[in-house]
Amino acid sequence: FVIAPDKNITIPSFKVKIDGQIFTTKPIKIVVTSPKKTKGDCELDLNISKKSLYIGESAILSIKFTKQKNIDFVQIQNPANENFYLKEISKTNLANGVAYKFLLIPLKSGKFSIGPIYAKIGHQVKEKLFQDPFFTMTSIKYETIYSNKLNIDVKPIPKDTIFGDFNLKITAKKEVLANKPNIATVKLTGCGDFINMKEFNLKIKNASVYSDKPKIKTFIKDNKLCGNLDQN
Repeated sequence: FVIAPDKNITIPSFKVKIDGQIFTTKPIKIVVTSPKKTKGDCELDLNISKKSLYIGESAILSIKFTKQKNIDFVQIQNPANENFYLKEISKTNLANGVAYKFLLIPLKSGKFSIGPIYAKIGHQVKEKLFQDPFFTMTSIKYETIYSNKLNIDVKPIPKDTIFGDFNLKITAKKEVLANKPNIATVKLTGCGDFINMKEFNLKIKNASVYSDKPKIKTFIKDNKLCGNLDQN
């Protein structure tokens, strides 16, 4: 069995019946420690544009892999984290490595960390067979390196609010016949927390209000999540 825990675990005791006799294994405690950043010919670095954020506020998470020797294979761990919305926005091939940028938006308040993440790297190794220079075999030698860890402080915002800078406009006909429907359109544009954006509920006296689900389109501008919301 291969076990890859991401936190402390205990393998419980198991009972085995052999020739009618019960044998019990001993529980095994496994302590998972955070690996230290690897330094050497290959390095993996994490950086973030802001370490103190509000819920819904955007930041840029950067991953940079650099090498000082020929590498034939690189696989970098995805920095996915349940406490953040992450979207890859760019990948740049460097002369000595590769760099990624992610849009990061915190989903809850608290003190969190990202990383260390790892990169599996490999390079070809030629091995001689039968002590004969004409008979060689090429194989891949693998190595795992680790990045640094980022600590992020996420602050709460007032209840029933959304972080961002938005423009809101509501349009409707100013005159209608009695008992005839009037369509009101809500348009919201700007940059901010479209991930947690909810539909608008208009409460109007002496009228029944029915609404459609909002249509939201998002895009990234100036390293921020921006978009448009339309709802009737």
